[in-house]
Formats: sequence, structure tokens, C-alpha cells
Amino acid sequence: MKLLFMILFNGIAVWIASWIVPGFDLTLPTDHTQLAFWISLFIAGLLLLIVNKAIKPILQIILFPAIILSLGLVSFFLNLTLLWIYSLYIPELTISGFWPLVWGSFVISLVNTLSNS
Repeated sequence: MKLLFMILFNGIAVWIASWIVPGFDLTLPTDHTQLAFWISLFIAGLLLLIVNKAIKPILQIILFPAIILSLGLVSFFLNLTLLWIYSLYIPELTISGFWPLVWGSFVISLVNTLSNS
């Protein structure tokens, strides 16, 4: 059940980021069924969860010396890179530039932090 909530909160976080951040656009189905909307958010949340729980820890272990030497700056760019890679696999998500990527990452992190507390 917790996994299902994590997936839904990730999808909702991406939707909120697309709603708030200009240049961070998520085009969801506009037909009149709510089911298509929630399925799209579920798929987006599932892929974001896979990126954050499977790929990110491996890269953090590999980049651990660089993260320590840069006092965490490499971790920030790792988050941005993973979000950019995530946007390549979600055709509905378009990020048009560096600053929408930064602010979108910030909003997603903030929403996930608030949902976990």
C-alpha cells in the first residue's frame, strides 16, 4: 500500500511541477475520462520511482568520492541529470531549458518531502 502511495505522490509531484513551473510541461489526456488522467499520472509516478529507487543509489555509490569532494554539488547535478533522463522516457513531459529543469526538480523534491512527512 505504501508503494502505491509513493507512486501516486510522485505522479502528483510531477503534475504540480508542470502546473507551477513555466517550461516544465506535462501534457495529460484531455478526454473526458478521469481514468486516463490517473493512469498517466500513475505511469509517470512509477517511472520516477524506478529512477529514484533503482538507478540513483547505484550512481550515488559510484559518484560518492566526487560528492564528498564537491560538498554535495555533484548530488545536485545528479538529480538534474536523472530528471532530464526521466523526461526522455516520458513523451508527455517536455522540459525546455536548464532553469525549468532546476525549478521542476525543486518542486518535485518539495512535494515528495511534504508527502513523506
